Amino acid sequence: MLFPGGKKCRVKGVQVYGKSVDVAHYGQRVALNISLDLNEVSKGDVLTSMTEFQPSSMLNVTLDPDQTIRHWQRMKLYHGTREILCRVALFNSDEIKTGEISTVQLRLEHPIYAKVNDTFILRTYSPMVTAGGGTIKSVNVKKGYYDEGETQEAHELLELIKRVNFVFKFNHQLIDKTSYDLVTATRLFKQLIDEGEIISLSEDDYILSVTLELMRSYIEEILTIEHNLYPLRMGMPRETLKSKLQSQMGSKVIDRNAFTKCLAYYQDKGIFLIKDNLIAGLDHQVVYSPEIMKVKTLILDYIKLQNTGVVSIDDVFKLYSDKNILKEVLYHLINYEFLVKINEEMIVSKDVFDSCRGHLFDLFNHQIEISVAEFRDRIGYSRKVAVALLEYFDKIHITKRNENTRTLLKK
Repeated sequence: MLFPGGKKCRVKGVQVYGKSVDVAHYGQRVALNISLDLNEVSKGDVLTSMTEFQPSSMLNVTLDPDQTIRHWQRMKLYHGTREILCRVALFNSDEIKTGEISTVQLRLEHPIYAKVNDTFILRTYSPMVTAGGGTIKSVNVKKGYYDEGETQEAHELLELIKRVNFVFKFNHQLIDKTSYDLVTATRLFKQLIDEGEIISLSEDDYILSVTLELMRSYIEEILTIEHNLYPLRMGMPRETLKSKLQSQMGSKVIDRNAFTKCLAYYQDKGIFLIKDNLIAGLDHQVVYSPEIMKVKTLILDYIKLQNTGVVSIDDVFKLYSDKNILKEVLYHLINYEFLVKINEEMIVSKDVFDSCRGHLFDLFNHQIEISVAEFRDRIGYSRKVAVALLEYFDKIHITKRNENTRTLLKK
């Protein structure tokens, strides 16, 4: 790739000191025959195997001065074949003298494509005299920022990871986008893990710690709102949480597999409660207000009064004027297994449901197939209720329908 512009090209030939070679080495004078027109290449362009390369307008560098250099002095930076005007920003003094090797910040008038450990030369603006040289310590830095213990050899790898998928793998596809060889990339990747920049989610899945922490804070906010709005709910469904989280996380797409692995990490660390398809805050508990207790008792007492224990959902909704509260209490009773919703029209008490399931298994202890009529006679309810229960057993894979009969799948 040729930067700036990210033009793809192919190296068709290599010459060192006028002779064709297969490989050229650092420090040699090299000529390349590439698959681009001459007008597509400019002095100072960078040719690299990296597929992604971000330019830098501010650099932290180690400078070995050959003369006194003042804070904010305007100078010329020579990097590769580029010549860029810049300002020298000193961190702790107004000037540095000859031989005082220091870390300084160079603020460029135009961005360049540079890497950590690249060498450079500084020359005065006018008259043009060499003022010193050194190596680049950090690229894409913040204005005025410098940490004495800073090491940014892995900066290029970290910046690349920030632009890849939400959860990523450390493989050749990732390494090929950098300027590192396999050994160096592996060492730097391990360094980022040791420094806590990268978190391992599984044997070969990783995520940036800052992304994982940001995601955790968003989930906490979402669940806090959910628990306040719906105090009777055990938690928020995974897909609902994922959808709400995606709107918060912006452009990075959260696929289902990545989301599941992040939730597993949080659960392992004891950050969230996860049961089946529901996610809740660690301290979440169902809270019964006096009104909610009243509605709960009203529903359960009404079902007990019915001879069959099977009631119409529409009839339940006639029990209380505030339909929103009634709906929340009803589905709370279903979620906490006080009731079983066997279809969109009927609910049944858990005791009656367990009794009917027991009768079902008793029938199968004596025969391979059963009919609706046999099940109806055994439980003593109407054909409508018997059909609804059998269809629910089909749905949860206890039975399988074969035209007019059922066979048992599991107990």
